[in-house]
Amino acid sequence: MNHPVTSSATNQISASIARLRQLTQVDTLASWRYCPADLPVEEITPSNFLNWSLVQLNPKGHIAWSGGCQVLWLAQQLVIPYALQEYPLTNLCLRLALTWWAEDVQIFINGTFVQSGDLLDYFTRVLLSESVTPGEEIIVALRLVSPSHCDGALMRSVCIYESTTPDRLEPGFIADELDVLQRYLAAFNPKHLDILAAAISQIDWQVLEDRELFDRSLTTLRQTLQSSKPVAGLWDKEEREDKEDKEGFSCLPNTGDRIQSKIYLLGHAHLDMAWLWPVAETWKAAQRTFESVLNLQKDFPDLIFCHSTPALYAWLEEHRPDLFATIQNKVKSGQWEIVGGMWIEPDLNLIDGESIVRQILYGQRYVQAKFNQLSTVAWVPDTFGFCATLPQFLKQGGIEYFVTQKLAWNDTTKFPYGAFWWQSPDGTQIFSLMSALIGESIDPIKMASYAVDWQLKTKLPDVLWLPGVGDHGGGPTRDMLEIAQRWQKSPFFPQLQFTTAANYLSQLCRGGLHQPSIPSSTVDLNPPPVSDKNPSHYQLPITNHPLPIWQDELYLEFHRGCYTTHADQKRWNRRCSGLLYQAELFSSLATIAAGATYPKAELEDAWKKALFNQFHDILPGTSITQVFVEANQVWQEVEQVATQILAASLDQIATQISLPPPPHPDALPIIIFNPLNWQRSEVVAIPLPDSPPSPGGAGADPIWSQVAPTPLPDSPPSPGGAGADPIWSQVAIPLPYSPPCQGGAGGDLWQVFDHQGQPLVTQLRTAVLTTNPSALLFIAPDIPSVGYRLFWLCPQNSHIPNSINFPSESEPIWAHLSHYEYSIAQKNEIATKNWNLENEFLRVTVDPETGNLSSSFDKIHQREILDKTGGNQLQAFKDSGQYWDAWNIDPNYEQHPLPPAELKSIEWIDYGPIEQRLRVVRQIGQSQFCQDYILQTGSPVLKIATKVDWQERGVLVKAAFPLNLEAESATYEIACGAISRPTQPQKADAKEEDAGTPRRGDAEMGEEDNATCQRELREKAKWEVPAIGWADLTTDKYGVSLLNDCKYGYDSKPNQLRLTLLRSPSWPDPEADRGYHEFTYAIYPHGNSWQSAHTVRRGYELNQPLQVRVMPPGREGKEASLPPVGCFLDLGAQNLILMALKQSEDNPQQWILRCYECHGAAADLSLGGNGGLAIAQMVDLLERALPIPDPKTSQISPWQIVSFQCQKKPAQERE
Repeated sequence: MNHPVTSSATNQISASIARLRQLTQVDTLASWRYCPADLPVEEITPSNFLNWSLVQLNPKGHIAWSGGCQVLWLAQQLVIPYALQEYPLTNLCLRLALTWWAEDVQIFINGTFVQSGDLLDYFTRVLLSESVTPGEEIIVALRLVSPSHCDGALMRSVCIYESTTPDRLEPGFIADELDVLQRYLAAFNPKHLDILAAAISQIDWQVLEDRELFDRSLTTLRQTLQSSKPVAGLWDKEEREDKEDKEGFSCLPNTGDRIQSKIYLLGHAHLDMAWLWPVAETWKAAQRTFESVLNLQKDFPDLIFCHSTPALYAWLEEHRPDLFATIQNKVKSGQWEIVGGMWIEPDLNLIDGESIVRQILYGQRYVQAKFNQLSTVAWVPDTFGFCATLPQFLKQGGIEYFVTQKLAWNDTTKFPYGAFWWQSPDGTQIFSLMSALIGESIDPIKMASYAVDWQLKTKLPDVLWLPGVGDHGGGPTRDMLEIAQRWQKSPFFPQLQFTTAANYLSQLCRGGLHQPSIPSSTVDLNPPPVSDKNPSHYQLPITNHPLPIWQDELYLEFHRGCYTTHADQKRWNRRCSGLLYQAELFSSLATIAAGATYPKAELEDAWKKALFNQFHDILPGTSITQVFVEANQVWQEVEQVATQILAASLDQIATQISLPPPPHPDALPIIIFNPLNWQRSEVVAIPLPDSPPSPGGAGADPIWSQVAPTPLPDSPPSPGGAGADPIWSQVAIPLPYSPPCQGGAGGDLWQVFDHQGQPLVTQLRTAVLTTNPSALLFIAPDIPSVGYRLFWLCPQNSHIPNSINFPSESEPIWAHLSHYEYSIAQKNEIATKNWNLENEFLRVTVDPETGNLSSSFDKIHQREILDKTGGNQLQAFKDSGQYWDAWNIDPNYEQHPLPPAELKSIEWIDYGPIEQRLRVVRQIGQSQFCQDYILQTGSPVLKIATKVDWQERGVLVKAAFPLNLEAESATYEIACGAISRPTQPQKADAKEEDAGTPRRGDAEMGEEDNATCQRELREKAKWEVPAIGWADLTTDKYGVSLLNDCKYGYDSKPNQLRLTLLRSPSWPDPEADRGYHEFTYAIYPHGNSWQSAHTVRRGYELNQPLQVRVMPPGREGKEASLPPVGCFLDLGAQNLILMALKQSEDNPQQWILRCYECHGAAADLSLGGNGGLAIAQMVDLLERALPIPDPKTSQISPWQIVSFQCQKKPAQERE
């Protein structure tokens, strides 16, 4: 039953609260005098600053000054009055409450420095006097430095007089108590506001001048309220029962003398591993923070503190063993909680599934080893959104709860739930908390408001509050804890009690929560219900009262630019993740098949370095320049280690392969390795021995070099691209020796044969055509799943004619030639005829006026792929003016298009039986895009290899593909899964700026309509979304996938896919993305669904090319045990993707095989191949045993991630 609020009572209460505050609080914001110059503090004297001008407040009521690290001095002379509004102040304590937005703040009292602050440590209560005396003069001065990227501001400046006597409370404190009561009554029992107003009316304002009499009046008021059950108890038993029966509301328990709901406290100090400071500064900040907490715990033994990040504890263990040992003891005593569950707090949109696994594996194992426990709480308060598959990872990693607060930053809607079950597409559920904001103080009004909102939203009485300065560390302060002690004694405030996150969350579960049957889902991939086939280890207990289920990603409606900013970090991450996968895979196989020594320590160290760089302000590209200089050095170390391990492992396996008689005495054995778990036939490139590329040599082309990784820049390129940038170069593994040859480059030609001596069609690329080293292309057919195939590279005695006839539109050039080369002049002859690329799948036409794709015709399905406007449009937009520059794309960027890319040149680079490559060079502003359209025989994928010299600022570039189809939703790859998102959400009948306002109870909108409105707004907010390897638009049994090798930002419309290529923010890194970039994306048209077309495989193939090893001749292979063609591992189902094959963490004789189901359909795993492995048991991500019905065959549920412990088969059982 709803009760009308008495307006007069509300006004009376509010007026009385305001008047009480005026007795002990003075707003001094407009009293500051200012000087916009940097002066020595000695000059800040009354004789000087009293001549300064008074500040002028801006429309927001703030003192503001220009950004760009501008110094502003503020000063004022406080003279303590005898009384405020006639209330005497003598002997009260005086504090100055300040809140600022400044790069640096220095606070001086009477000329003495007392405290500093910055953008993150942005509020304080400075003690001015422990006991004031009327007439006392206090000089306060502030030296403020504005942020480099925006204006500075002083938002709050209030003098607060407080009582130091426990049984004598100043009027300001009682005003806050009344404010708290008013908020609770207005929310839960508004009819009793009249009772509160009547009690307040008893205040004897006539005795203000006599502090003792007036304070006695206030004491009487508090006693009256304590004895009034409707106020102190908030409502009586009959009304509680009535509300619970009629509204389903679980009322607040009470005893009649104080509010019995609790505000649980947990000290916290969010500590970014890098952001506006380098990593080295983080170590110092951590030490200061932890030492401060430990000192406070001596005086406040109830203080419990939590912190995440095992990587940080590992550093302390090595560099500060004394501090680390103390923390270990605090963990044992229960005063310190290790939360997180992951190595660091990573970005969880941009990293792949195995990276999430390793974050959990290495994080949990470290905590278990050093603190004798597992972290049960995934603590990621500041990560910029969360993939829909995360619950499965967490539960399999021993984590029971998920906590974040970041979705409170949404710019369009307000996340609807405080506590909920989050369900991933496989059906796994984890209990989740959208917590209070981090970096808060002990502010009773703010805490009460949050508690009321929490109770209304969740129908749960107890809340969790996280006091402590954050981002740059700091944690709880003494002043916060003293305020908490004071309010703990108030009967008009919820009980305050320190606890751990795990205890709080477990109490919520035990208090009666279970999964309701009605989902709240926008995931459109048919997630199954919780299956009995899923191990019971993954499920949470079922109890009494329902909470909602969220079956979707946790999409942050903010920070959408993080998918693109600092493209070097994205490329490094994709590159190193793939290298580590291959290094582990082939070193495992080398150990099993060739008796090699598994490099466990080196791989773990490389993984941990990569995981650290996945931190949520490094990988998203939102830190200062120095952070990325150092991150790139770490990435290079990871790449070097993984590359060396991979090369050594491939060589060790290759030496075990039996070689049949070669087709030529000087033949070189070539071993092509496939790191993926399906058979592949793809183009490979062999660097010819006449001019082997040297490591790091400039001018090499990564499209040809599938034998080694593509290096990335050592550091962010300098403006103007000065100096050779290794992103242009390609480290290729040279031939191990120089074989016999008769002439220079292009003199002797080479031919490739299969292991049975049959010649293969080849195509020569020579230095005369490009600046790349000579290479020979051929299609490597039927490379087995996680296997290899032997080929031969032989000298060819005959030469190709000096001239050739170029093809007509109806006759491919390879109709009569198996191997050829041609001159630049001959190549340009093609340019006079057409700009068509064609193979058995596609016929592609490039517009000679724009360089766009004017047509891409699917010959198999006989339909045009592209809209008439053309594809691969490089669309540039102005993208500036956002406060969070590196984080945010301007929501209105499409309203500010820039001139289209200007075509500079178009020319053929290759046109042969294996590959056609057409180069288009275009200009956007001061930046040049060099793009090669690549079409290879046997492939329906059109690749677009791109090199960019990027020199823009405040510009966003997308590659747009308007398509000849329309779909209501698009599908995007996420970690170990895929998610469907609407392409054109319906516009809701609500203004975006009001989207976060709850609409429940609106007379014009029912609850169901409100839910629909909010869903539509959430869909509308997803105008830029993250994806890993691909996005797909499919309708009417036909679709197109847009693949990439290091990009993450997409958007879609019913007939368009766009990939975001580059941004150019200026803060916090003014050089972000300026310089050279190299990446490849591709379009893949297909019939039917993306599942039946194996889009997932095409994405992996683009990112994991076949590996090439050229071996020395003359090895007989008499003692080799492996055949010329071999499959080490096969999973037996087309919808399973191998994630890892690695040595067990605890037993070197055992191996961990991990895979996931990628199509949303059940799969039967049947382990095959000649790798000599047999499944022993199923394990979780921590490699703990789980039940499995059949050790050899296991049905995998849709979207399920499974890990198996394997062991070598006995010799007699090996195939």
